[in-house]
Amino acid sequence: MDLNKITGIKHDEIELLSKNWITTSEEFASICLNKSQRINLQKLLKVNDSRYKEIEILILNSLSEIKINEIKQFKNIQNKTGAKKPLK
Repeated sequence: MDLNKITGIKHDEIELLSKNWITTSEEFASICLNKSQRINLQKLLKVNDSRYKEIEILILNSLSEIKINEIKQFKNIQNKTGAKKPLK
């Protein structure tokens, strides 16, 4: 889902994400569900812990549980971008 369609996220927060190629809830989730990357998102957004958690909840709530589980199970440990490995 396009981040612009999610109520509760500020325009400047969406702008910061989009400048870094994060324009959908799936892209955000692929990063935030990688625990080591959460701090990077918070720094990117320039928000405190409380606001970051609000943003994360708003975005993750826009996704189905099936999609969240799919992202969590993705095997690309390097960056969990959601990109599929090339066929051999």
